[in-house]
Amino acid sequence: AESKSCEGEGCRPLTVLCLDVVMPRNAELIQAAMLECFPHLESRFDYVEGRLEQLTPHRSCLLASVHACGPLSDVLVATS
Repeated sequence: AESKSCEGEGCRPLTVLCLDVVMPRNAELIQAAMLECFPHLESRFDYVEGRLEQLTPHRSCLLASVHACGPLSDVLVATS
């Protein structure tokens, strides 16, 4: 079964965007671990460099943080 972001007609398949200011050396390990748990997302997983402030998520997007300390957690909440 394919994961969906909603139920019913017009639903979009879930996607994963892993965003970091600088791509860490262990980016491939992080991606491999995510896809081991969620292999159905392999074709929809992107790991990119960028800033959270540049992100304009779709309203159906679930934002989660692996490491957002201090003011970065405030930016995450304000982005959603």
